[in-house]
Amino acid sequence: MATPYRLNRLLKSLTGRITLVTAFGLIASGATTVLSVLWIFEATLDEQLDNHLAAYNDVIVAAIAEKEGQLSLENDHGFLAAIPRYWQVNLPHGEVAKSEALLSDIPLSQAESAERSTFVDEDGKALVIYQQGFTFPGDRKVTISFGLEQEIAETYKAQLRRSFRENLLIALGLMLSILLVAGVLIVVIVRKPLRSVGKALSDVQSAETTRIEGEYPSEIADLSNQINRLLEVNEASIARQREFSANVAHALKTPLTVIRNDDSSLLTKQRIDELLQLVDRSLARAKADGMNSSFTGQIEIYPIMARIVEGYRRLYDLRIELQESDRSKAAINEADLFEVIGNLVENACKFGKSKVLLSVNNGVVLIEDDGDGVEPENYTDILHRSVRLDERVPGSGLGLSVTKEIIAAYGGQIDFERSAFGGLKVIVSFGPMA
Repeated sequence: MATPYRLNRLLKSLTGRITLVTAFGLIASGATTVLSVLWIFEATLDEQLDNHLAAYNDVIVAAIAEKEGQLSLENDHGFLAAIPRYWQVNLPHGEVAKSEALLSDIPLSQAESAERSTFVDEDGKALVIYQQGFTFPGDRKVTISFGLEQEIAETYKAQLRRSFRENLLIALGLMLSILLVAGVLIVVIVRKPLRSVGKALSDVQSAETTRIEGEYPSEIADLSNQINRLLEVNEASIARQREFSANVAHALKTPLTVIRNDDSSLLTKQRIDELLQLVDRSLARAKADGMNSSFTGQIEIYPIMARIVEGYRRLYDLRIELQESDRSKAAINEADLFEVIGNLVENACKFGKSKVLLSVNNGVVLIEDDGDGVEPENYTDILHRSVRLDERVPGSGLGLSVTKEIIAAYGGQIDFERSAFGGLKVIVSFGPMA
């Protein structure tokens, strides 16, 4: 099952698809080339054998000379004896000259052109004969036949095949190497703009830029333009939502202030004070978001926590400790980070009895208190809007819900555990940093 799984993963990858297509093209082109060249070679192999035999005929015809008005085979230096194998010369006046190895006369062919045939000699040897006619002045025709034992002819063709295949393998290896380099270059060239787009998207995610910029091939340029339009629409939508939140907060603040001043009930005034605080925070956040419509990069978490802790130490008679931490950063708007940490620290101070502990390491924020804590089955409930498990502590029940939504908007996560001090431990992990 591992092979289909890996193939499926490979097919889901654009690089994998290009690699597979390139590999298939290399194999197909290599196989087609080899089969085609071998077929052509086999088709010309007999022709090469003919050329080999014809070369001996050319040597023999050079020994034919005219003497006393007749064509004859001159062998003054005995060089004809050095010619190997089997040969026969049919002269115009009926004389036949042949090698000592040839026992029987080779019959003449009626073909007009050169011809290769087989002939069995008197001793039973099968010969491959190449018979060729030559015309001398006076329209005198001479036929020369040259032959090899069929076994030797097959050995000769086998040697040609072996030599050709060795050369073919070298050429094929060179060709495949070139095609392989070309295939790798194709993959690299195709992946380069995709990597550039991925890097540009990472820059957008980390707020180093607000748009995908750069020159890309037309197909990828269309994609980057669509993403840029989507980013513009999303930014405009967020701006409208922030403007709406600010308008609603402004619209609520005045009537709430009037009700508070007119109502003498202490409880009502406390509730309205809480609502006014929420309105003020919403206004402050809308204002901050308006000034930072897109966050400006990765924010170091520890300094923000230090500023929040310093403020809450003045408001609560608790021991609020911030442990030495690393220089973790989060890709989040600074105002949103203030609100997330501030909400969680405020909750810990409200419910803690004497101690609140904060730390941040590897991008994970921990906030613990020594209060009564929350039962594990209620961890999900406290993130819902307007849910308050302890009515003795003032609040609207919106803080953790808003905090969760902000964290989720940046790809982060909020979890809860029982603190070692007996209260609640809040664990906030922000989204992956580019």
